[in-house]
Amino acid sequence: MGERKKLKLDLVLAIVAVGAVCIAVLGLCVFDHRNEEPARPWVGLNDPLPHPVLRPFGAGEELSFEFGWNGAPCADFHMSLKEEEKDGAPKLVLGYEGHTREQIARVWSYRVSGTTYLDQQTLLPCLSERTSEEKDKLKQLTIEFDRSAGIAHVVEERPYKNKRKELRIPFRMGLDLPGAVFFARTLEMPMDKPVVLEVLQGETTYAVEMTPVRREKVQVKAGTFDALAVELRLRALGGTDEERAEEEAKYRKICIWFSDDERRLPVKLECEVFVGSVYAELVSAGL
Repeated sequence: MGERKKLKLDLVLAIVAVGAVCIAVLGLCVFDHRNEEPARPWVGLNDPLPHPVLRPFGAGEELSFEFGWNGAPCADFHMSLKEEEKDGAPKLVLGYEGHTREQIARVWSYRVSGTTYLDQQTLLPCLSERTSEEKDKLKQLTIEFDRSAGIAHVVEERPYKNKRKELRIPFRMGLDLPGAVFFARTLEMPMDKPVVLEVLQGETTYAVEMTPVRREKVQVKAGTFDALAVELRLRALGGTDEERAEEEAKYRKICIWFSDDERRLPVKLECEVFVGSVYAELVSAGL
């Protein structure tokens, strides 16, 4: 596999999958080929969440990240929160945008942007929209979450191929990837006690197991933080053994660090994949 293709694969993993966070907030550290649910405590939808004024984030927050591949910076990513009225109710709107840096874009360019509308009380998404562009190849993904029916309506469009695909996917929790990052920031995560979130990424549903493993001081461009290191394990909840094995081959290990303070900022991420390593670090955090 040529170096250009390797770089492309890792940037897609970094910007889209981890994406939105940190962005990388999902990888497959350990992948179980059995299509069964993990024997771990799922986060219950009825579990109390902090009151909006007590949450570690709110409208006006802006986070910027640097992503790199095998130690070399190659992409930038930005996330922001605001409040907006939608369908007659106030929503917390999570916006994000990422792109390859100029020196990389001369060879291969990639850009992703999106918006997730979160319920103010539950922090669960009602609508997720994402657009990605690789040179002149545009891809649009829209997910509408029908909470009463427990069904996600997924529409994927590829105008350059004149293709449109629609799917109806059942869910129990129904988080998209960007929303999952912010939802995780509200959770109590005792050391060595895993919790599991359900995340819908494209047309695939994953069980994401998060296990706090240690506290340590980390230094990133945004400063030095006391942080909680959380290891992630992810398993597809659908598909064939062959499809899940293909996913397993892409990922090795992933760890994300949240600042151990009232803001619970995602400050650092490291992900081992089949062609090297991807990192992300917080560059700035504004209110």
